[in-house]
Amino acid sequence: MSARCFHRLFETQVAAGVSPETAAVEFDDIVVTYDKLNRRANRLAHHLIALGVGPDVPVGVSVARSPDMMMSMLAVAKAGGAYVPLDPDETEERRALVVEDCGLRALLTDGGMRPAPLSADVAVVDLSANADAIEGACDRDPEIRVALGNLAYLMYTSGSTGRPKGTAMEHGALANLLAWHGSIRRGSCGLRTLQFCSIAFDFSFHEIFSTLCFGGTLVMADETARRDPFVLARSIRDRAIEKLFLPVSALTQWAAAVDENSFPDRLKHVVTTGEQLQITPAMRTIFARTGASLHNHYGATEFQDATTLTLSDDPKLWPLLPPVGRPLANAI
Repeated sequence: MSARCFHRLFETQVAAGVSPETAAVEFDDIVVTYDKLNRRANRLAHHLIALGVGPDVPVGVSVARSPDMMMSMLAVAKAGGAYVPLDPDETEERRALVVEDCGLRALLTDGGMRPAPLSADVAVVDLSANADAIEGACDRDPEIRVALGNLAYLMYTSGSTGRPKGTAMEHGALANLLAWHGSIRRGSCGLRTLQFCSIAFDFSFHEIFSTLCFGGTLVMADETARRDPFVLARSIRDRAIEKLFLPVSALTQWAAAVDENSFPDRLKHVVTTGEQLQITPAMRTIFARTGASLHNHYGATEFQDATTLTLSDDPKLWPLLPPVGRPLANAI
């Protein structure tokens, strides 16, 4: 499988890979099909292009958890820009520092909090207030030329000094990650996959686009489930989740919260990262009963995932502290 930009892989799924009515994103009782998600992202992308967004132009995404968040990320890429996550829960001061540092040219918001102050040359697009203008835009895939060397996103960590530090990720590294998924884990990419992580955390790209680029259904966890492992456990059971991407800390808390009323009967794959993985008794029980595989990933923010180890044999034999495994293809 050749390496291609993630929005092009998504468009390929829409054009030939899945039924137009296949669910791309589910959130509470909202279901958005692949066709609808693509058309909405295209309209927003054309609207952004008209505002001057193009290759390597940073576009802030300050949108609450919803299908609109996924649509916004796709739209920025389709317009050629680089998305910059701006978490509505972050302090105004931190958000303002990010805006200043990256030279934001446009901001997508849904009427919620926005960084202040914004310079006059930042185009603010409110998905609600500007809905009519966006809906009137073209719904065909934009023909903007985006190369693997162009920026896909700018993501900010806390930084050792307390000042946000930006990591600029090019499409090439992300395309390589998705190409690896397509060749090594293609069978797991079309599953019902939980979307748990904040888009300000690099692992979110992994969970979102290894699903949407291969015909899977992304089931978004609400904020309550993200913060309460007991609610999360019930949600995973009730929404028939088959694949999880959970940082190690969240994985540990979720496993401890699972009981007979929230046991994940449909679970087939779990991917984790972020810190040293320690296999707890609760994890061994869950994986022994479900037969699910556990994939331990490692990778710095600067280059997404770099190594992986899959645990798929008898969980009783798993080491307490699994290693990080071997490099992904072309990662090192």
